[in-house]
Amino acid sequence: LSSELAQKVRDREIDVAIITDAEITLPDCRSQLICKEPLQILAPKSVTETSQTEILNKHPFIWFDRRTWAGNQIEKHLSELRVHVKPVMEISALAAIEALVENEIGISIVPKPVGAKPYSDKIKVFDFGSPPKFRKLVMIDRENNPRASICDALYSELCKLV
Repeated sequence: LSSELAQKVRDREIDVAIITDAEITLPDCRSQLICKEPLQILAPKSVTETSQTEILNKHPFIWFDRRTWAGNQIEKHLSELRVHVKPVMEISALAAIEALVENEIGISIVPKPVGAKPYSDKIKVFDFGSPPKFRKLVMIDRENNPRASICDALYSELCKLV
């Protein structure tokens, strides 16, 4: 989990981590944006509704793990929209959520990872939020990190990939 990795950086157990941005200040850490990944509603092809509110209110909902910062972000946005989903389960693996949606177990809101393959043609994809919402991936390391030059080089290379 991103929170555990952030703590390991703060405790000097690791030098650097790539995490979901918590949108909070991490004391004694610097955070550098790598990319934004769109939050998307995944629904089975059989879903006929077109508005995100109708889709979210009507169908069984598969939570993306709310222990994660991205899961918290999704829950917060749903609350802001005053949408009450019908939860059936909570899962942390994006591939498992995709398979469940594809097999018409429910719908979900997930981040679309950079570089991920396209979803199956059995899945409909809708942007989540208006304007669309994103999760941010960031690289964090400690301020005054003695290995900052290595972290900066890694960051530079990561930015070339996305």
